[in-house]
Amino acid sequence: MDKNKPLVSAQELDSLIAGWGDSTNPVSVDKFFPIRIFILFAVISFSAIALLFFTDRIVQILHGNSKVSYINNYMYFRGWVLLIFLTIGLYSYGTGKYVAINYLILLILGSMSFISDLFTVYPERLQNITPGFTLILIVRIMLLWFLFLNIKNASRIPEKNSRFDILLPFRRCH
Repeated sequence: MDKNKPLVSAQELDSLIAGWGDSTNPVSVDKFFPIRIFILFAVISFSAIALLFFTDRIVQILHGNSKVSYINNYMYFRGWVLLIFLTIGLYSYGTGKYVAINYLILLILGSMSFISDLFTVYPERLQNITPGFTLILIVRIMLLWFLFLNIKNASRIPEKNSRFDILLPFRRCH
């Protein structure tokens, strides 16, 4: 066997990789992408508004004592950060530009924020866990999972006219 002869010809290689990343193929479109985006948008919007307008009440729920005034400023700042994350995520999804990169950055920052909250915001609540607090933790983990799925399926993003159609999974392929 000749060592300089390639194992696969250029034509065979082209036929093997034909169609990779093709979002026009109806089978390859992630139909649940708009639903995940809608859930992310709804939860993050609700959280940002709550953190911006009801910061004192949230801090009072998380911390029974009044010694944690720095948490108040931290939570207000977190509300603005969530609005910025939301804007970046929706813009990149709407335009289709750098979706995977932007969502990877949001996933990394969201994970760091979650871990930071476990040590700075939630320690008192972790000593006395309630079902509502457990639900908050589960929702935050679910949102991080949705970000991961969006990164994984960024090449399967729906067409521009159906990106925000939350009924896309129920529509027939054309």
